[in-house]
Amino acid sequence: METQIRAERDKVLAEERAKEKQLREDMEREIREKEKLCQELMKNHEKLQQRLDEINLVQAETAQENERLAKERDALEEELSESREALEESQSYVEELQKKFKDDRRKRAQAAIALSEGIALERETLVRQLDTLRDVNKKLKDESDMNPGLGRQRPGLREIVHFREGGEEGSSGGGSGSQKDSPTGGAAAKSRSRQGLNAALLSS
Repeated sequence: METQIRAERDKVLAEERAKEKQLREDMEREIREKEKLCQELMKNHEKLQQRLDEINLVQAETAQENERLAKERDALEEELSESREALEESQSYVEELQKKFKDDRRKRAQAAIALSEGIALERETLVRQLDTLRDVNKKLKDESDMNPGLGRQRPGLREIVHFREGGEEGSSGGGSGSQKDSPTGGAAAKSRSRQGLNAALLSS
């Protein structure tokens, strides 16, 4: 009986030792697996931390780059605005100059037309006066031929006509340089000639 009890006790102890051994082996295996998993998690954590640091660095660099680009954009916009204002001012100035040039050209053309018309009218008047003088001179010559004494009483009319004809030829020839260059001088000379002709008509 005692032997049987001892045998049962040894059997129970052996089973407990076997269970304890198995449990210990299972726990050691689980610990090794957990340690391996922890190592993998640590490596993964390090990778994630490194990646996060890289992202933070890139983000910081990107923020700096964005700030730099924003400043550069603002500077370019300001420069573009100044350039646009300068261009508008230049265009306005050019348009003003073109308008002034057109106005000046139109005024010069009008002045030239008016001067040409004045000269033509003056010449026409002088030609009529010259024709009148020639008619008067012819009439006086005819009267002088009919009455020789009358010609001696009216000296100088033929010379006046001759002087007028010679002066007109001179003004159209080599002596017209200063009057041709100056419309005012030409008009003054024609006015003096007209006054001389009028005086000759009055004296006749």
